[in-house]
Amino acid sequence: METMERLREDWDDLAEIDAVWFNVPSRHLRGSSERFYESGTKQLRQKLDLLDRLRVSLKRDAALDFGCGIGRVTQALAGEFSLVYGVDISTKMIDIARARNRHGDRCQYLTHSRPDLSIFDTGQFDLVFSNNVLQHNPPDLIRVYLTEFVRTLRPNGVLLFQIPIRRAENHTNRRLTSLPRVHPRRVWNKLKGMLIGHSSSDRYYRLRRLGFSTRWLGRTLGLHPMIAMNHVDETVICETLAAGGSSVRHVEMYEYEDMTHAFFLCVKSA
Repeated sequence: METMERLREDWDDLAEIDAVWFNVPSRHLRGSSERFYESGTKQLRQKLDLLDRLRVSLKRDAALDFGCGIGRVTQALAGEFSLVYGVDISTKMIDIARARNRHGDRCQYLTHSRPDLSIFDTGQFDLVFSNNVLQHNPPDLIRVYLTEFVRTLRPNGVLLFQIPIRRAENHTNRRLTSLPRVHPRRVWNKLKGMLIGHSSSDRYYRLRRLGFSTRWLGRTLGLHPMIAMNHVDETVICETLAAGGSSVRHVEMYEYEDMTHAFFLCVKSA
């Protein structure tokens, strides 16, 4: 729970700095609410078209958008399903999502910061969707959420989610650690970490504790909380899903920055 509280605080700060950017880091979507939500509709339509091509049937009663942020895909889902829940760990993200909700009671936004999905019943959803969310959680918690996704699906329900499955080797760090401990580069790296922090997020936390505002640090200095990027091996993912009674029907892989990501399409057994 301590980890969840830290995550909640960090994502509240990120929402205050720039909620749109930290939902989707695209300059094209900045400054236009219409383009932002249209991108969610386009992404959902691509996934629904994929279901059609694979001849996977999908009921349209209830859906869950896990890690919904400010509702980019949640609003698109509400145009397709009778009832949609968007959940996010950040209270500030949810406040923005509620203010921008165009679908009334068909779309419900909830703040959720528990290491499970116990707020939802077993077999409650026809579709569970999650994109660019799971990797920000510890690997053990990712596996718990995957199990919970399957639990909350109805028989023949569909699970669509993205997650990094492997990380490229960091050659810079490897070269640095191969040097002797007293090498000037390693000594300077250690001193720099002690003085100003090893990363921009280190500097953010230090200045935040000194009383500088979140918004000023983010928008003036370009500093923000750490955004964790974890991965889970594809074999572990498939085993976790199978244990819950879900089979993988399709996987799309792509490279982004220093990680290999995969988008999974899974169906719960009848």
